[in-house]
Order: sequence, then structure tokens, then C-alpha cells
Amino acid sequence: MDDGIDIKEFPAPLGRAAVATREFAIGDLVVSESPVLVVPTFLNPAATTPATASLISTLTDALRSALLDEPQQEQGEARPSTAAAEAEVDLQVNAIAAYMGLNQQERKTVMTNFASPPLDAQHPAIALLTTFASAAARVEGMPAFEDIQKLLLVLATNAHEFVEDGAVYVGLYDRGSKLAHSCSPKTVYVGEGRILKHYALQPIAAGDMITTNYTVRDDIRACHPTHLRQEHLLRTKFFLCECERCIVPDTLRSIPCPTCSTPNTPTTPCPTCPPTAYPISIEQRLEISLAAATAPFDDPFATGPSITAAFKHVNVVASTSGAALGPLHWITNWCTPFRALHAASNGDRTTAGNLAIAWCRWSKLNVRQHYPHIHARHLVSMGPHCVRSEHVEEYLTIAREALPWANPNFMGSDESVRRLKMLIGDKEPRPPKSQAPPQPRAPVDMSDWLPPSQPRQGASKGKGKGKK
Repeated sequence: MDDGIDIKEFPAPLGRAAVATREFAIGDLVVSESPVLVVPTFLNPAATTPATASLISTLTDALRSALLDEPQQEQGEARPSTAAAEAEVDLQVNAIAAYMGLNQQERKTVMTNFASPPLDAQHPAIALLTTFASAAARVEGMPAFEDIQKLLLVLATNAHEFVEDGAVYVGLYDRGSKLAHSCSPKTVYVGEGRILKHYALQPIAAGDMITTNYTVRDDIRACHPTHLRQEHLLRTKFFLCECERCIVPDTLRSIPCPTCSTPNTPTTPCPTCPPTAYPISIEQRLEISLAAATAPFDDPFATGPSITAAFKHVNVVASTSGAALGPLHWITNWCTPFRALHAASNGDRTTAGNLAIAWCRWSKLNVRQHYPHIHARHLVSMGPHCVRSEHVEEYLTIAREALPWANPNFMGSDESVRRLKMLIGDKEPRPPKSQAPPQPRAPVDMSDWLPPSQPRQGASKGKGKGKK
């Protein structure tokens, strides 16, 4: 039976990759599979036999010792925190133990069906995993060093996270690993426990390469410019992305050229001026400031004072970025939804509505074409502020265009779908401003623009440029 996918061989660096043999419409299920290998991200002594517990204890001691002996990669580079280091060791120990529990055919699948980075690549993560493999191979009864090294690199390059019974695991998925990476993907993956499913995010024609994204969930990386996307993929997936989006001029870094004063060039750098004219140092400092300013909003234990301070910090970043990088730069615009929430929390519905619709416009222009499902989530979060403003008709037009992605698989929950459809269906005429009843001050609702909380879905999945 034709399931709509064929695995074909492509020239390096792509390797083996999935190609559609039939059409898929938006929302169609493209891939559904169980993992070849399941690895818990935590140590659970209660779930092990005495023999397994002894093996895990010996491996853990060996890998922790290897981690302590590992030299720093660069002068001044800090070692990972104790908790982070222990979590890294636990994952690698569990991976080796899980591999030991496979039969010969399953081990062969892991060794031959998944891509891994070249061993001569100068990358600190590859060096660390090689050190772990060397330490593990010295433990009695372990597989050969080359097999352990291959296993750890395959896992680092190809694994998806999933949640089962409240615990986080990583898994290797044979067919899912053959979906090539793109920063403007054809599919999005979601998890139902350990079952991984890829749904068509865009129409897919027969003969199209089936792509997915290895890093973007529902976070800031959906709005990252090319250089940050490439840096992240190189750091976590060992390859420099050269997808169709990364090889064209980057519109997310649009700024007024500081040399020729061209207002808001559509791409950066300016096509008529040398690259040295670009204010890279200012941009880099603002990237760091933006991460620090928005961090409290991701902290479930953040207090009122810390959120208030974070709002002020975001406003400073926004004004600085607007002055130095211009109104079209991604940093300036990423601050906008936070500023809308701040205005709403202060009872300023006019400013909140103006900022909310500005974010919806920017998301439509810069996010929808690559991640339409995340754009739809932006509309859900900013919708309440837009429909209470003079921008209601513009918002409804933008929101109706997002209806093809009003699907729980894309939106993250039935509740998000319901909220979007409710916002679009709310067509009651607004009373004139002079007759509008006074509104109470709205409290800050951090879930209003962020996606609804949900079990963590397939993350950390990748390969080089392609699969073997």
C-alpha cells in the first residue's frame, strides 16, 4: 500500500530523504510511527533490575569522571552547571543501557538507518560525546567504542522528545528522521505519547521533498533571523543550514542604512553599502538584552515585581532597538506583544489595541509564510485586544485567512481553536466611544499571548543536511 512517501538517495550532504508520492492537503497526516529506540531523560532506579542497576551505576561513574576530566573547549568557557552536567550524563547512560536492551536487528537499524555528523568535525559536542563513548567502552561488557560513539551521535542528531505519563523521553524515529530540515517547512510534528505524527503545514505535491523544522516549537525561534537560526542549528544539530529560506536576503534584519540613510532597506546589509556599515555590535547587545528582558515571562514562579520589572526592561529594549535598528527589525517587533500586554495591564485599551494589531500585521508578513500555525497562535493571543479596538475589522480579515490552520494539531489545543473561532465570530457592533461603558483595569494574563501550556512535544530532532 502506498502511504504517500518514498525514501530517495540525494547527493551529499543531503543523503536519504523523504519525497511525496501523492498530494497532501493542509492538515493531512503525512507520517505516523513508533520509535525504534526509547531513552528516558532521567535515572529511575526503581524501574531497573539488579543487573541493570549495577551496569547503570558503573556507566554513570565512568561518564561523570570523563566529564570532569574533559578540558574546556575555549579559554574562559564555563563548565555546565552540576545539574546540567548530571542530566547530560544520565541521558547518555540511559541511551547506552537502552541500546543494550535491543535485539541484533534493532541495533542494526540504529547503526545504519540514521545519519550522524562526520567524526572529524570540529565541534565541542562531538568531542564531548566521543569522550563519553571512550569512557563507556572501557566498562566490561560494553559494545565497541565505535558503536557507542555512533549511538550517541545518532541520538544527538536525530532524537525527538516526547512526554509519557508525565515523564520526558527521547526517541529515534526511522521514517521521521528522513524528513529534511527547512526553516520554511512543509510539515510540523506533534506527539501523542511516543507516537510521532507529522502533519502537512502547507500543500505538498507529488514529487516534493517532505521537510520539517528541527528546532522551532512555539517560541522566539519562529521569529529569528537567518544568522541566529544557522547558529542554533550548527550548535545543536551540527550543520550549517542552507535551506531555501537561509540562502536569500534576510528581511528580518531590515534597518535604515547608517551609511547612505536609505530608509528601512528591505534586507540587510544594504545592497549598495559595505557590510561593515551594519551595526552588528549594537544588534548583538540587544539580542542579549532581549533574552534577559523576556526570561521572566517563561518562569512559572515569577512574581509580580519581577514581571513589572521585565515589562520595563522590554520597553527599554524596544525603544533602543527602534532608534538603533529601526521599526522593521525583528528585535523591535518581538517586543510588541509584551508591550501590548503591559498596556492592557495598565488599563490602556487604546495602546494595547494599537500594539496588538501591529504585532498581528508583522506576524502576517514575517511569520505566516513560514510557520502559519504559529501565526494563528499569535492571532489568538492578541485577538482580545484587537476586537476591543478600532482595528477589529482589520483583525478579522487577518484572522479569517488563518482558518486553514485552526486545527488542534497546529494550534496546540482544542481551546486555542475555539478561542480563534470565537474571536472571528464576534461581530457585535461596538458602541460609539462616548457610549462605551467604563472598563475595569485588566490584569496581566501571561497566557494571553503565549501558547496554552501543554505536554512538551517532539523537539530536538535533526540531521546534517540530510539523512543516510
